[in-house]
Amino acid sequence: MIGTVFWRADKRRFVAKYKGADGEWRQKECPREIDGRALSMRDERRARRWAEGWARERVEPPKRGTSLALRAAYAIWIEIAAAERDVAPSTLKGYRSDFATHILADSSFPARARIADRDIASLVTDHPRLEAWLRTVIARTTSSSRTRSVFTTLKVFFDAALFKQWVRGTNPLRLKEMRRLLPPMPTKRERPPVVVPLEHVQALVLARHGDRVADIPLARRVRYAVAFTSGKREGETSGMTWGQLHLDAPVPYLEVENARRLVRPKAEKLGPLKTKTSPRDVPLHPAAVAALRWWRDDPRGIVFELGRAPRPEDPVFPSMRHGRRGDFARPRSADKLRLDLGALGLPTTGAKNQPITMQASRRTVMTALERLDVPEAKRKALVGHGIHDVGARFYEADGELGELAAHVKKIPLRWEDPPNEEDVGSMVAVVVPALVAPTTKPMPATSGHLGILAEEERFELPDPVKDRRFSKPLP
Repeated sequence: MIGTVFWRADKRRFVAKYKGADGEWRQKECPREIDGRALSMRDERRARRWAEGWARERVEPPKRGTSLALRAAYAIWIEIAAAERDVAPSTLKGYRSDFATHILADSSFPARARIADRDIASLVTDHPRLEAWLRTVIARTTSSSRTRSVFTTLKVFFDAALFKQWVRGTNPLRLKEMRRLLPPMPTKRERPPVVVPLEHVQALVLARHGDRVADIPLARRVRYAVAFTSGKREGETSGMTWGQLHLDAPVPYLEVENARRLVRPKAEKLGPLKTKTSPRDVPLHPAAVAALRWWRDDPRGIVFELGRAPRPEDPVFPSMRHGRRGDFARPRSADKLRLDLGALGLPTTGAKNQPITMQASRRTVMTALERLDVPEAKRKALVGHGIHDVGARFYEADGELGELAAHVKKIPLRWEDPPNEEDVGSMVAVVVPALVAPTTKPMPATSGHLGILAEEERFELPDPVKDRRFSKPLP
């Protein structure tokens, strides 16, 4: 039996006080979805009603057929979904994002398309309002996949509401008339996967293409060697620690255990992996092993960046920003990848003029292994995709790590250690103006939006002793 629902200012949470079956009074905190909405709206009365609806379900279940407001029902449902085993972290994150952006935060929607404050019992039968809401979402989302994601989230929510008998009837989003409003997904022919040719990957790793040399930071070159041979997600690479690397094992490999996730455009945290098949052991390509060993052992590598030897809990690619030096970081790798490609005179877009992003590293690995006749199950195991074939999942034993490593080694890529100080003088040509100084004439006009000099313009490297890319006294 519920006694009361009250606001605890010290915890900034609503708390339900209730009497248990044994007669003892207890307290249960309401989910943050309700509290955050209460603070943003500064409407404690309405937030209290949502909290009471949540408490009735979680502490004292409502009678069958008793309906709830959409906000209160969502707060109950998202907590139930978070506790379910078969809901992947990425799916749960998508649910929260879709509700926060397009379902609950509808104050800017036309009045006829607002559904956040409606009772779900009346909402499931109000087809014109749901149609107006869906048309508004279609107009505001940037892609067909995003529209379908929001639609599916609300559809799954209605399925749960019907199953728990919060409402009666049928799911309106399963009607053909509703599904016909959805924009079609682009075909593979209309939007082909963007991959980076392996010769361009080699140029990124070596920081040179033909007679053009670019000053790509050493950390990014090592990152490219790992990303374009392991098929790791960008968040997995950002969350990788030295303790997860086994460079001296008979078969060098890395353990994928956590990821650096983007919470908001400028906020990130170390969190769980995307799916339940994401935790895995990934064999390392010889080029990646050589690059990581150099990054670990050379004075110009991680020791230079941290000012000390790395510890097992340290990130492999730490932040260099002031105040966060040595912490985990999720850089804007897509922008930097295109910048490095442009500095080498290579295209920064793929098929159908789509921009190249770090997601292209996974597609490049999958495409390269497919062209090398590597079985599909092995390719999916490498990148952490689920296997839906019954035989592959339940009847075929997983291969040894060395077997998967043998397939990875087929990718044609090599690593070359950066030259030492005494070898720097032999490098006489660089064509990126921001990283060099002119000799006898002023800097010529640049060509292209990235400011790349024409290939015939040659400049001398700066003094390697003063250049932080090549040396720094160890502490």
